Parts: sequence; C-alpha cells; structure tokens
Amino acid sequence: MQGGYAVQMVRRELENVDVIWRRFLRIREALLTVTARMDYLSDLGFLNTPQQKRLDIQYDELVATLKVDVIALFVFGDILLTKLVLLVDAVDKKKAGHLHGFSAFLSQMKDQPPDETILSRIYHADSATAHKVDNVLGFYRDNFIVHPDRPYSEGIVVGVNHREFKLSHTAHGKVPGFEKYAIKLPVHLRGQLAKCRTLREKTATLTLNRHEIPKGLRKDGDQFIRAVGAETPNVYYVVRDLVEVSGSFLHEVRQELARYRAP
Repeated sequence: MQGGYAVQMVRRELENVDVIWRRFLRIREALLTVTARMDYLSDLGFLNTPQQKRLDIQYDELVATLKVDVIALFVFGDILLTKLVLLVDAVDKKKAGHLHGFSAFLSQMKDQPPDETILSRIYHADSATAHKVDNVLGFYRDNFIVHPDRPYSEGIVVGVNHREFKLSHTAHGKVPGFEKYAIKLPVHLRGQLAKCRTLREKTATLTLNRHEIPKGLRKDGDQFIRAVGAETPNVYYVVRDLVEVSGSFLHEVRQELARYRAP
C-alpha cells in the first residue's frame, strides 16, 4: 500500500470518529437541558403532568441515542487503530514484519526490548495506554457488542451531572471459583481487585488489565469476564486514550517520513 493512500485512509477514519464524538457532545447538551427542565418541574411539584411525561420520553430517547453513539465510537475507534497500523506498515522502510491489526501489533511488540524502529518507538511511547485502548475497543467490543456468546442485559450508565457515560453488560449466572483464580494473579492486580466491591467491578478491572494477566491464566480470566459481564471505563477517558494513541502513531509517522526526506 502506498503511503499517500494510507494517509487518506487514516484521515477518513479520523473524520468519522470526529463526527460521532461531536454528535455525542451535542446530544449530551440536549440531555442536560431536558434534565434541568425535569428538575425544575419536579421542584415546583408538577409530577405526572403531560409536560413531565413528554420530558421523560425525550430523556429516554436521548439516552438511547447516546448509547448508540458510544457503541459507534468503539467500533469506529477500533477501525481507526487498525488503519493506523496499516499506515505505519506503509511507511516502515525496515519492514520489521507485516502487521495484521492493532492487537497483533501490541502482541508482537510486548516482549521486545526498545530499539530505534518506528514500531518500537510507537509502542514504548505509552504502551500502557495502548493496551487499555485495545482491551476496551477490541476485547470488550468483540465479546459484548459485536460477537457476544450469550445473552446480556445491555445498558448505559449515566453519572451525576452527566460527567460519566459507560456501557454496561451483565450476564445472569453463577460464577464459582473466582477467588481461587484471583489468588494466582500478579500482586498488583490482586491489589486492584481487592478495592472492588462487586464481582462486576472485578471483571471490569480484569477487562481493562487483560494484558497484565499471565498468558496461562488469561483464558480462565476471559471466561469469568464473559460469564459475569463488565462495563467500560467512562467514555470520556476512552476517547482521551484513543486520541493519545492516535497522536503517538501520527507523530512517529511524521518523524519517520522527515528522516527519509532529510538530505
């Protein structure tokens, strides 16, 4: 793939993500307005009035729209990362190895020491954020949104003053043996799990830190996550991390192109 076509391809995906995010913010503002009106009527004692019922309907419609936008962000964000990897592959003069997606890129680089190749520079710029993004946009999206292997209760968590929006998926089954499994995990992961109040919070923590789970334990961990369900981080943090990772890719691509153009 020629570099020019790869740049155009990435630009289109950046525009798609930008369109979805701007729409999300517009709907959030509309939701804030509706909520303020509902609170105002409630304070005046106007309950179960036709106006209040119309606002209730508007609120439910806006929340449903936000949920669709969050799902769209996860899907198109994952597409963007895949095409960023293709862009790097197009400009990589050393051709350290053909890449087959963002998850494959992270897996390939995880155990390699830092060097001066563009792949290494991108990975080591902020590998922790890259893995977090992959776990949410890749693992969570695949297992709970696009290719679920069982029925889940799906919803969106709306925080106080709408400062938080999360996707939430819950399964309804018993999950024995989690504590015995958790004992086998690395100390820092056990510490994070100890702070969680519910099994759902624990599986959400496992989801976000899958790359820290030893390979021999990851399959069992994934089974627990699927069996219980999980929720995403606040969508604002997901977008922040996506922008950060995309920026790292594009910065290193510019550096690589400048290096080969230099006399």
